[in-house]
Amino acid sequence: MITPDVIQASSLQTLDDIVALVKEELNHSKQAIHTNLEKQLPFLADVIQHMINSHKIPLRSIVLSLTARLFLYSGEKLRHVSSVLEYLNTASTLHQKIVLTEDHRRKQKAVRNIWGNEASVLLGDYLLSISFQTMTRLEDLDLLEKIAIATQSIARGQVLSISPFAWDSATNHYLKVIQNRKASLFVAAADSGAILGKAGIDAQKVLREYSLNLGIGVQLKKDLADADNLQILKARLNKNHIFFPLCYLMEVMQQNGKATLLKQILDCKELSEDHVQQIQLYFEEYHVYEHTSFCIQSYLQQAESALIDLNHLDITPLLRLAQCALAASGKNT
Repeated sequence: MITPDVIQASSLQTLDDIVALVKEELNHSKQAIHTNLEKQLPFLADVIQHMINSHKIPLRSIVLSLTARLFLYSGEKLRHVSSVLEYLNTASTLHQKIVLTEDHRRKQKAVRNIWGNEASVLLGDYLLSISFQTMTRLEDLDLLEKIAIATQSIARGQVLSISPFAWDSATNHYLKVIQNRKASLFVAAADSGAILGKAGIDAQKVLREYSLNLGIGVQLKKDLADADNLQILKARLNKNHIFFPLCYLMEVMQQNGKATLLKQILDCKELSEDHVQQIQLYFEEYHVYEHTSFCIQSYLQQAESALIDLNHLDITPLLRLAQCALAASGKNT
């Protein structure tokens, strides 16, 4: 006998299928993004639109929508919380010290390449203020607390990202960075959806664990793709941008007494393509691609396992989201 769950699972084969499932909620979110910014700085909406176009699949908003659906919530607060998640993500991007060069990441120019460093910082601050103004209007202290915690985590992650670290603990340091700077918004999305749906404390804990692992895994998958792209890798290295494959390489070369070879390259004022290709050869030699892929799948398994305690609910969309978002792809997967 074919159950409704099996039918739904078979219809959710790709991320596009999942986007279609919550299309109405995402459209409401986009409307709220503009509504909440109405009569504000004239070019702010352009910045938001630019960032939306840079990230075609807003995973944080999807986590929020699917979590709320799990508890049959579909009220108006959903769209405003979703808009705040996108504001915070955009503000975090604007505040990042490290910016990729133009024509990277879906061939979009980095916002700071368009509007300038000073304007980017000011716009990021402005979006933070809009976020808390929007949350205050919802008159829900529980939701406000979750957004405040996420904002604090993002700031902590940004500080950690520019802090010194030992090579023999580079991956642990980086995981702390992305847990705070990136995954915290996934957690805030799941927390908010659960609160809106009046989920119990145990359910909230489960969804928090799920979203944390999903958020970390999504960032590692991006890092893996960037490590395999010569031009993007060159840009990140020349901006002293730490990321998982590089951190793991630091560790293993340190353990093998080869750290000096890597340091000589990284200490160059401007890395050439030959330098970057040598690092990619090190990635191959020290099985960095394979290890990163293994870690991504480990986070997927942890996300799936977290949902087991909610199997009395329709968790299929959340499971398929994690599976599609962290599907094996790219180098040596």
